[in-house]
This record gives sequence, C-alpha cells and structure tokens, in this order.
Amino acid sequence: MRPIFLLFVFLVNSFVYSQTSVNSCRNQVSGNVINKQNELSIPNVNIQIMDNDGNIIKTQADNNGSFTIDLPCDDGRYTISTSIENYTKSTKLIFTSQAINKEHKVNLEVYPIQEFEEVNGKKRILVNSIRFFPDDIGVNPEARIQLNKVSDILRKYEGLNIEIGFHADSRGGEKFLIDLTQQRADACTSYLIDKGIDASRIHAKGYGATKLLNECEKGIKCSEVKHLINRRSEFVVLL
Repeated sequence: MRPIFLLFVFLVNSFVYSQTSVNSCRNQVSGNVINKQNELSIPNVNIQIMDNDGNIIKTQADNNGSFTIDLPCDDGRYTISTSIENYTKSTKLIFTSQAINKEHKVNLEVYPIQEFEEVNGKKRILVNSIRFFPDDIGVNPEARIQLNKVSDILRKYEGLNIEIGFHADSRGGEKFLIDLTQQRADACTSYLIDKGIDASRIHAKGYGATKLLNECEKGIKCSEVKHLINRRSEFVVLL
C-alpha cells in the first residue's frame, strides 16, 4: 500500500505544482505612448494588440500615457500598435513564451504629422511640390503619392475646398506656360475626382510664370536651382 500511497502523493503534488505554475505565469506588457518631437507622453490613447490569428485585445493608456496589459502564457507573436489622429503610426512586435512572470517593456513612439502650413497669409496643404516631366501633363508615380495625401486630407475635412495652383519658370512663351500649367492643374484635379473627391471642392488654376518667387524673369540668366524654385504646385485652402 505504501508505494501506491507515495505515488498518489506525488501525483497530487505534481498537479498542485503545475496549477500553481500556470496560474503564476504572466506575460505582462507595459510602456508609454511618447511624442518623439518633445519626448512627452500622450494620454488616453487607444492601443490594440493582435495575435497571429487576427484576434485583437484592446486597452487604453492612462492620463500619463502609460499602459499595462497581460498576454496569454504561450509561445506566440503579437503586434501592438496605436493610431492617433495627426500622428504617425507606431507598431512593435512582442514574442511571448511560457516563462513565468516575463515582462515586456514597450514604448510606442510617434511623431506629429503637420497637415497644413501658412505662407504669406495663405493656408496650404503641406505636401511636396508636384513635379511633371518637361512638357508633360501626365500624373507620374511620385505625383500620385502627393495627391493621395491631398485626397486623404480632403476626405478628413469634408468642408475643405482648395485651389490647385501650378506655376512655371520664365523660360517659354507666356501663352504656352499658362496653358501648360493649367493642363497640369487640371490633370491633378481629374486624379482627385477619380479618387472620389467632389469636383466642386477643387478650383484648378495655371499661373504660368506670372507669380515668380525670385528675380528670374524672362531674359534674366539664372541657375537651374533658381528656376526650379519657380516651378511649383500649391494646394491653397479656400475660405
């Protein structure tokens, strides 16, 4: 009987130990949401953690930008991310294990996104100037990247109307430059309309070389760099 009794005690102890181990196992994730421009924490941000099967766990940072969440004790891979309006997205990977009380320190670092700028009293959408190939009016891949940003902002602010203004340097006939810049402004307008933006929200204007930013008027010898300053696009917010 004694061997049987000892075996019983061993099995009971093993079960209790295993249960204790499972119950004490914890993969804890903690950290802060930080604005990397000024190194300050951002409060009350929504955070989500997704496993490989697409299951999502949600939590929220507190008033100090801090968060803590427990993950299952498994050999898993999780993606933690946050998406904040007017900030870049931050995503980190977490690999869990069946180790006891494993802690994961994760800071989600984001940068502010500047959507507008003010130049000479005019509010403009902040995107890179759109360049066309010489004498071309086709929207090239780089131009599409910038126009997609404009499209996103117009969707975000439904009451926003803009003027798409295109400008040229002084090298060329006046009518040719007006027509060329108008065609380029119209091409960008058509692209945005194809992306679902109402045509009534966009005014296209080709200025040719009538609004130069420097001294490079017709007949004045200037470097290519100075001429490039005058070849530009502007997405001005209409009041």
